[in-house]
Amino acid sequence: MNKPFWFLFSAQTISSFGDYFGILALQWIIYKETGSLLAMGSLMLTFGIPEIIVRLLGAPIIDRCNKPRLMVLLDFFRFLAFFAPAILGIFGWVAIWPIYVSAFFIGTCTALYNPASMSILPSIIKGEKLVRSNSLLDTSMYASVIISPGLAGAFIKYVGAYQSLLVDAISYLLAAILVKNLSSYIEIKKKEKNIVGIKGYLTEMVEGIKFFKYAPALLIVMLVVAVKNMSSMAFSTMVLPFGLKILHLDTFQVGLLSSATAVGLLVGSLIVAAIGDMNNRRMPMVGSCFFQGILYMTLGFTKIYWVAMIVFFLLGICGPFFGSYSSSIYGRLVPEELRGRVMSARLLVGGMLQPVGSYLGGAVSSLYGIPFLFIGAGIVPAVTAFVAYYIPKLKDIDGELTELFIPTNPTKSLQVKNETHSL
Repeated sequence: MNKPFWFLFSAQTISSFGDYFGILALQWIIYKETGSLLAMGSLMLTFGIPEIIVRLLGAPIIDRCNKPRLMVLLDFFRFLAFFAPAILGIFGWVAIWPIYVSAFFIGTCTALYNPASMSILPSIIKGEKLVRSNSLLDTSMYASVIISPGLAGAFIKYVGAYQSLLVDAISYLLAAILVKNLSSYIEIKKKEKNIVGIKGYLTEMVEGIKFFKYAPALLIVMLVVAVKNMSSMAFSTMVLPFGLKILHLDTFQVGLLSSATAVGLLVGSLIVAAIGDMNNRRMPMVGSCFFQGILYMTLGFTKIYWVAMIVFFLLGICGPFFGSYSSSIYGRLVPEELRGRVMSARLLVGGMLQPVGSYLGGAVSSLYGIPFLFIGAGIVPAVTAFVAYYIPKLKDIDGELTELFIPTNPTKSLQVKNETHSL
């Protein structure tokens, strides 16, 4: 792997380490101050809604600007979003509304940062190395959070939640410094013409969504992801209350549950890196989604800590199989000039049901209990994955993949560089 890849790798590792300090602290502050499961769901909803809106409206911006500089700016804004409530809380000004405001701005920045980061990688790493590079990035993220959840839980317990927000703020500042070094390694291609007015902007915004017209199998994949992410969001919203109320743990022990997931994610990423690319991508991608659902249902019947630790570990192993192969498919199929918009559309479709999951996590748990929620959150992705596997069009993600040619005239038929395989 080359030097710019390691800048990106290091930045993600540091910010991933800090994220558990920040997110767990936000959840802890809301739960401590309100005691409401619905308020917990509302917090995650506040993250999710701006992500969807900004991801749709801001997609053309990503392909029109210097992506590393955009990422530096967004990291700095996220630094401010965590730094402000941290300082207010440390100096004794405790209120709930700054937490929601911070969550809104963090979600807004993340909506642009993630597709920008994803669209940069194929410019740094080419061809078959994309699977391994995506897996290494996943590994860096998972390795950093093996220790951070437990540390974050202990830090909140013995130092304080607002101080934990400050740790996350500093991590984003350090990540911004590392990402800044990417600018000199990435060639910024100039567009033939600039966006002209609102109509031109809207046209470019829609281009990312239109890509799925030429790759319907990827649309099926993203619809499966949307259902999977909805269930995952409903589940993750209630992990803290699950640990505190069902398993009777403290924040440090709840953090260890997340660490068990991170260890599993690391193991799964190493397995994917060892396997590399493969012809039958459907099996690991859809299969991991199915087993994730089974494991959610298992937690619905679990009241023993060590059993929960094992299940969280297995959940972690399932994660990389979908994400790494999916990212490599996009990296190889999407033309460079469309990557920012397509990655935004990808995340938009994949995340469109996350606000629903956030709300349902709090609402269903309040009405019927956390175990009932976990069982329901497992049934939905398991059934969806089972049905999706037998959809004939999904077979197009298997076999040889080459970059798609998107015709400038929509009436023309799709042309693919490799005539032996189309998607």
